[in-house]
Amino acid sequence: RSTLPGALSRNQMIIIGDIAVAFAFAVVALIVIRRELTLRQRAETQLRESREQLEARSGERTAELSRANVARRDSDQRARLENRLRDLLLLHPGDEMYADVLNLLLKRFDSRFGFFGYIRETDGALVCPAMTHDIWDQCAVKGKSLEFPRSMWGGLTSCQPR
Repeated sequence: RSTLPGALSRNQMIIIGDIAVAFAFAVVALIVIRRELTLRQRAETQLRESREQLEARSGERTAELSRANVARRDSDQRARLENRLRDLLLLHPGDEMYADVLNLLLKRFDSRFGFFGYIRETDGALVCPAMTHDIWDQCAVKGKSLEFPRSMWGGLTSCQPR
């Protein structure tokens, strides 16, 4: 066995070879680990973005459902009011009906004051047989009347006398 000056022995070459292989494995392992970390980070980013999109869609859907519920509640209230008004108008005799309708509307709109009446077909006058009790008593206008000629309010409606 001859060795050149400065040459490595077989054992040294094996050790260096083992170190080179170990180093190569370490590099490959680092590359694999880095790749795995990159894939994991991508997956986590996609998962986070998916969650954010889902939360946004969920919030939008919740808002839509809330608006739909409010609209349904309003529609139900309006239908109940219309049915009650229809009953009052059809089933109550004469002037008694006006006070009942006024009371229903005052309660529905949570108001202390109001009036309810109709437009007389013959001359277009606004006739108000139902007013809040205190209003009429507190009114200090001389010659006050429950009838308001068309000339006093004529611009408020397109109803024309017959």
